[in-house]
Amino acid sequence: PTAVNPAKPTAGNPAKPVAVNPAEPTAGDPATSNPAKPTAVNPAKPTASNPAEPTAVNPAKPTASNPAEPTADDPAKLTAGDPTADDPAEPTEPTEPTAGDPTEDDLAEPTEPTADEFVQQVDDYVKSTPTLSIFFKDDNRFMQNMATKLVDLAKDTTTDLASPQVLPMTIEVTMHQQVIYCDDSSSMTNRKGTAEKRWENQKELALRIAKIGTLILPDDQGVALRFINQRTADESANLDLEALGRGFESVSPRGDTPIGTTLRERILEPLVLQPLAEGRFKRPLLVSILTDGGPSREDPGKLARVILECGSELVKNGYPMDCVKFLVGQIGSSKEAVDFLDTLRGNSDIDKVTYVFAGRFDDKFKSFRDQRALDRWLVTTLYQPLANAERRKA
Repeated sequence: PTAVNPAKPTAGNPAKPVAVNPAEPTAGDPATSNPAKPTAVNPAKPTASNPAEPTAVNPAKPTASNPAEPTADDPAKLTAGDPTADDPAEPTEPTEPTAGDPTEDDLAEPTEPTADEFVQQVDDYVKSTPTLSIFFKDDNRFMQNMATKLVDLAKDTTTDLASPQVLPMTIEVTMHQQVIYCDDSSSMTNRKGTAEKRWENQKELALRIAKIGTLILPDDQGVALRFINQRTADESANLDLEALGRGFESVSPRGDTPIGTTLRERILEPLVLQPLAEGRFKRPLLVSILTDGGPSREDPGKLARVILECGSELVKNGYPMDCVKFLVGQIGSSKEAVDFLDTLRGNSDIDKVTYVFAGRFDDKFKSFRDQRALDRWLVTTLYQPLANAERRKA
């Protein structure tokens, strides 16, 4: 190409775009129709005066004074179907329920179980618990009476003992003959014992255990109360709450702590060993042992041996060892009690049928201010010896 050769673009050769050729924009090219190369005056690159990017004066970006976006003050701009603050969006069609969505049945008010339904529940618990099945599988009268009481308990809004989570424990604990074995040694009311209110706390705890253990019992059934040193006027195994209270009133703490000796003589002999020998052992036992110290006037291993001997007698007579179970709880802060209970807790010969409460039983009991929570805790604690026995069978 030469200067006169149009094959080579020149200033006069339109083959090469020049300022008058919009094909290639130049710095002085004001053409707004060519966005090929944005410049300061090229609207292809947004600027403050360039409407390609919304600004405060650019109606492409809605503002308070910009009718491009409908507002409540500018209904003329609204189109049919546009929602406003006063006109919420139309609801969508309901989707098919998925797994886990509540149904009408789930949201319906729960109905109280009937006596017949409770009978079935009690029967199920009995059949699923071998120890209970031995005694109650054919005792329809006992189960029917208990079911009648359960109907009333389910209506009681002051307690959770009939709630679905707690009811199985309430039933199983109640089907055991409750024996409350209390400490009446002199240390209960000595200077430290008085300061800690051991005697008063033990009484309140015993009454609460009795209340839980009798709420759904047939009317002719109750609890047994025994003390380490003294006898009461009524040593029946069927005391109600009033009779149990009278038992406490008739006793004043004094003496030592022959805890194992008395367990055998006043509890196991009349309520287990003699009935076994005479073929009239009719109900499993749960013995709650409350003490504020270690044993005295007997060797420290006596209590554990008595518990073990009881289990051996049961097995000899064709019953599982866990037909008699023990809950042991500490009253007061005596280190002697702590050490003694530690020996029981670590005894593998009796751990199948013995549950030793960790810490001060009376302290935990007194810490509750909510009565419903107290009932849940106490029935759960009473249930622990039963749960231990079942776990060790598995």
